[in-house]
Formats: sequence, structure tokens, C-alpha cells
Amino acid sequence: MDKMEKLGEKLQKNVWKKNKARLEKEGRKTMSIMEMGKLLGLKKTDSYWLANKHRFDLIQIRGHTRVDIDSFERWYDNQVKYCKVDGPPPGAVLKQNSYSPQEISKMIGICEQGVYELIKSKKLPFIMVDFRKRVPVEEFEYWYAHQDHYRVKADRERDAKDEALTMTMPEMAGILGVSRSVVYSILKNPKYRDEFVTVVIAGKKRITKESFDKWYRAYGKNYRKEDKNKAAGSPEKKPADSRYYTMDEICRIYGCSKATLRNWISRKYFPVMKIGGTFYISRQEFDSWYGQISENQEG
Repeated sequence: MDKMEKLGEKLQKNVWKKNKARLEKEGRKTMSIMEMGKLLGLKKTDSYWLANKHRFDLIQIRGHTRVDIDSFERWYDNQVKYCKVDGPPPGAVLKQNSYSPQEISKMIGICEQGVYELIKSKKLPFIMVDFRKRVPVEEFEYWYAHQDHYRVKADRERDAKDEALTMTMPEMAGILGVSRSVVYSILKNPKYRDEFVTVVIAGKKRITKESFDKWYRAYGKNYRKEDKNKAAGSPEKKPADSRYYTMDEICRIYGCSKATLRNWISRKYFPVMKIGGTFYISRQEFDSWYGQISENQEG
């Protein structure tokens, strides 16, 4: 920023401060369109354009159009496009009452594309504010309470404690060195059915490690028990905090071909990012999706 720009910005802030002080001193309930424009750092044409959009109340006083200050402040707190030259940031009320896709992405631990897919599928109702999509807090809380696929951080941390005492079907397959179909046949076998204790965590069926170990001691002689840390589905090949699979990792862990995986990607069963020719797939979303189809196969 050159000296002239800095000087212009300084003068603009001084004008805003003087204008604000005068309004407060006079205790007025209205201001001129030009005064409104100075608050937002707008030129004359932009000030009148904004006023004519009827975003706030306009009042005629002695033949002059003026802006109702209370309605202006309500509008300011419910939008994020315009910002005062020297004042609080916009959207205070809007941010209390709604979430942006970026905020939801961080809350439930998925990529932004995944949030937009939820919005597109009408699972998450949204409102448009200044050409931006936002999800009302009440709508988000209702949706979250009526699903168990996605989890916020607090729930993920609580679930992690329960997950440490359980295993998924792919993990059991990896421990025994067999395919998932063999695992499902074991679980359906009337001889073993009552040996396994299953629990549901975040909408996915899991087997308690205690019941698995008990079954293995009694019936697992025909199976090769591997190190549990090398179980199928375990992310040991990648840092624990990584949120994405590569295609090679999914094919190795889940035993599917690349052709099958590309077919799943083309059908948009789960969000995918492509960076530099490499596909990156959300671990949480792929595991949840795969867990659902596995349960359907089991049923």
C-alpha cells in the first residue's frame, strides 16, 4: 500500500469517527444515504445503489430519503458482504444463527465438498445470504440429531474410547487373514452367533475385542491370528491424523480393484478430491459408506 492509499484510508476512518460521534451525540434515529455510505467506505453511486436494494428501511423526511439507523444495524449484523470502515465486523447475529459450509466441514471432520453434497442432496436445508449458502443452527442440530453417520469432535472423542475396545469386520478379517465374506459367514454361523457381542458406534456395527478373543481361544485354531495393529482397515501406513486415503491404500486395505474403486468414484458414492492427478478420499466418509454397504451384505 503506497503513501496516498494509506493517507486516504486514514482520512476515511477520521470521517467515519466524526460522523459516528455526531450521530451518537445528536441521538438521531436516521442518517443520510451519504452518511451510510461513509460508514461502509462506499462511494456515492454505490451508496445509493445499496439503499435502493431495500436492505434496510428508508424514511422520507421533508422530501429527503434517509436511512433508519436501527434497521441498518440489524441488516449489518445479518450480512457478511459489507464491512464498516472502522467498526465491529459484520454478521454478528448471522454467525450466531447459522453456519457456513466451511464451519460445518471443521465441525464434523469432512471436506467442504462433502458438506456441499449434503446441501445438494437436501439433507441440510440452507439459506442464501449475499450469494453464499449458510445452514441455520436449528436445521443443523435437527439433522445431526437424526443421523449417526457424521460426528462432531466431542462425539468423535467419546466414540474413540469405545472403538478402542471393539473392532470392525474388515479389522477382524485382517486379524484372521481371511476375506470379509469369510468373516460374515463366521458371524452368521449358528454355532458362533452367540459368541460375538456386537455394538453400534456412530451408526456402524463393531465386535467387542473381549468377545472376539474368547471366540478365538475356543474356535479359532483354523485361523491365522495376526498382529492386531496390522488388521485390515487400520491406518498404520499413514499418520493417524491424516484425513484421506489414496486409491492404492483403499485397494490394499479393502481388497478391491482399482476398476471397482473408479466405478464407485464415478457414481459419487463419497466425496473425492483430485490434486495433481492423485485422488484423495476422506477416510471417515469412505469408512462410513463402506460400513453401510457391508452391513447390507451381512443382512
